[in-house]
Amino acid sequence: MRPNNGDLIAFAGDSITEHLVAVSDAMETQVAELPPVGSTVRVDRHENRGWASHLIGQITIAFPDLNLRFLNAGRGGDTSRLLLGRSTRDVLVHLPAWCLLSVGVVDVRRTFQPDRSDEAVALDEYRSNLLKITNRLQGAGSQVVLLEPTPHARPPTGADENDTTEDVNRLTATYAEAMSWIADLCGVSMVRLFQPLLELESRLSARTPSESIYADEVHLGPVGDLKYSRSVFEFLRYAWRET
Repeated sequence: MRPNNGDLIAFAGDSITEHLVAVSDAMETQVAELPPVGSTVRVDRHENRGWASHLIGQITIAFPDLNLRFLNAGRGGDTSRLLLGRSTRDVLVHLPAWCLLSVGVVDVRRTFQPDRSDEAVALDEYRSNLLKITNRLQGAGSQVVLLEPTPHARPPTGADENDTTEDVNRLTATYAEAMSWIADLCGVSMVRLFQPLLELESRLSARTPSESIYADEVHLGPVGDLKYSRSVFEFLRYAWRET
């Protein structure tokens, strides 16, 4: 199903989706008057960048005839519980034709952060929350695409010293399986991201010197954002192909 001219595409998720950055116009220029290294600059605005920004660019290039609109409804720190609580006012009220929904990473993180354990979302609740969000979107007429939770590069800040990256990613994989179950139950699509990102990180880390798709323990850097956006774009390009 191809979107119609003027349709709104919403991105809903946590900080990986929101990717809010501080922007200085003086830093954005490509001419010789760039501020010298060490300068103090003024923040002129905040912008959403990251994988969602890359995806918007790819969609615009591939479908220039469609005057699509975009809404980044990501919010840093959102678990499925928090996203469920704000889904109506932040997403549904805008009546998106398509919603790309990514949630689950923070649900897992909080499980490994004793100081924030009350914010953790157990697997059963995650499944219930995701089902409710998906049903709400479908009820409002949105085409829903679920985006698989992504792996960690290191254990979350504040985790017990005995917790390993493998422990975190093993649990993340079970949340990804729950998302796949919801996708089948609701008849919506799901883009696989967990294993492709994990494999790319493994191959880059084996380089000399080693490289990474991450900017920190969980947020993606430029390569990770590009890989994420390309995976989603390839799905959309196929789904929106002209018959």
